[in-house]
Amino acid sequence: MKRLLSLVTVVTVVAGACSGDSGDSASFAPSTVSTNPAATSVVAPAPSASTIAVSTTLSIPPPSPDPEPTLVVAGPRGVYEVDAAGSTRLLLDGEVAFAIDDTMGGLLFQIDRGRSAWDQSGERNTAVWWLEAGASSPRTLLVPTPGVDHELSLHDAYFDDGLHVVYTRHDGTMSADHVPQDFIDRLRSHDVERRLVTDLVVHGAWEAALDHVSCAGGVIAFTSHDQVSSECVFVDRDGNDVVIPADTEDPNCEGDCRRGCALSSDSSRLVYLQDHIDEESNFHGVVVLLDARTGDELDRLVLQASNWRPEHVGLVGEWLLASFGDGVPAVIYDSTHMESGPTELPVAGTARFARAPFDIPSTVRVAAG
Repeated sequence: MKRLLSLVTVVTVVAGACSGDSGDSASFAPSTVSTNPAATSVVAPAPSASTIAVSTTLSIPPPSPDPEPTLVVAGPRGVYEVDAAGSTRLLLDGEVAFAIDDTMGGLLFQIDRGRSAWDQSGERNTAVWWLEAGASSPRTLLVPTPGVDHELSLHDAYFDDGLHVVYTRHDGTMSADHVPQDFIDRLRSHDVERRLVTDLVVHGAWEAALDHVSCAGGVIAFTSHDQVSSECVFVDRDGNDVVIPADTEDPNCEGDCRRGCALSSDSSRLVYLQDHIDEESNFHGVVVLLDARTGDELDRLVLQASNWRPEHVGLVGEWLLASFGDGVPAVIYDSTHMESGPTELPVAGTARFARAPFDIPSTVRVAAG
């Protein structure tokens, strides 16, 4: 299927962009480019210099124990911290579309998220906000360039000699006959301290999309879609392809393909989603858990028909998270005892595992717009 280009473009935010914040601005100066010549069918700018992106095999350590997880849930009522016992604490008061921890006790969030080429329903505020640990109010971290037709979708963050924020920039417009014009997704990493933005992957094709983005163990996983198929893709933090031994699916898969692949926090297991249609033509989501080193199937879970398509699955220690998005409570499982069934979170919304305790002294009010 390979309708994507592994592209590494490092750009520096110039002075004056967005009142000193590291905005997703047009004022960038490209410095280096690395492209993968095996990738095809991509709408992307011509590189000024190129080298072959070397494919590497992930060195997977043995499993390590993790404490019971803390989760962050964003929805119409605000952003909540939820522990494994079901206790909640309101971090942000106000409607929020998506939130993740910043790995250092703070919070990254969006009031609205960017859309695919096929969703052109009204304008949205897709700025990325940052509530730092100990702070009483958030500040803007990434802002769409004024007057340019693009939006942002926050995905994840990691700490590597400073905070790095992983997000997608959606470029393009819809024509009068509802056909995407030059629509591409740019998967990016923003080095907050150095004010650098790196284009990791540029993805564009007919009915194409890039989603299910997550970071674990130095690897960024995402799902690439085109008209008839989807494909799990793994790259390192520089955008080079990473080989996961358990990722054995045919890259030309069509129909019931893997999607939503994510590595566990210690990189020892791989979880992915598939769709299943039963004898009565009901759709179900299937969550499959593999040993990332051998590819052996560890477990398989068929979700209820009403929740057949999670927007995210994640693994921390023995805990498996399935998040269904706004309006539906996420569920967590003990992956060693799947037969025990799920535990439903006490608040509805988009859920993610948090990697550090939150240092947010009191609830912060967030105004829409």
